[in-house]
Amino acid sequence: MIPARRNTATANDVADASTRPRLALSIASHSPTSVGLIEQIRNYHRGPCLMHIENRLESFMFAGRWLLAPFYLGLLLALGLLLVKFVKEFIEFAPMVFISSGADVIVALLSLIDVVLVANLLVIIVYAGYENFVSRMHIGDHEDRPSWMGQVGFSELKMKLIGSIVAISAIELLRIFMNDTMTEDQVWLKLATHLTLVVSGLLFAIMDWIAEATKKVAAVPKNEQH
Repeated sequence: MIPARRNTATANDVADASTRPRLALSIASHSPTSVGLIEQIRNYHRGPCLMHIENRLESFMFAGRWLLAPFYLGLLLALGLLLVKFVKEFIEFAPMVFISSGADVIVALLSLIDVVLVANLLVIIVYAGYENFVSRMHIGDHEDRPSWMGQVGFSELKMKLIGSIVAISAIELLRIFMNDTMTEDQVWLKLATHLTLVVSGLLFAIMDWIAEATKKVAAVPKNEQH
């Protein structure tokens, strides 16, 4: 008689069965469809009710980005008020061209430039911030679309912000030197503030450079790094 085969698993079979899930995950992590395979494996262990709750929660959190839209609308309204300020200063500046000295005209002109720089800063924050954190603007290939729209990420937005602030501070400092109405201590305080902004901008640029260099190194395969 042929002896009956016993349904007993050897130690190798048990070890092989225990390593199959890890092997599958290892293979999936190196394949082009790794994200989809891993997501399917995770969803297999979740119940349909839990998945439904999670999807609802994630959709609600994703829709929460629209809470930022009123902030950008408020900045646009502030831009309109800034226009009123610019018109007021321009009306005061126009007669000065004929009756005031050259230094006074330059100081008044620097004030107008200061307002324009703040307005430009508001436009950059509204457009780039809205496209980065809320939604893309579906205006197509409009002829008046700024060339930088859609290409300014958070890092570029941060550098443009600190650059505009440094430029505004430099204009304010130049106006103080031209006007000569502050004490020496006040001038040194303004100068220290400007230098602090410049150093902060340099540190931001260095940090962004290090982050970009790290990303490039991480993107290179290990066998090509040697």
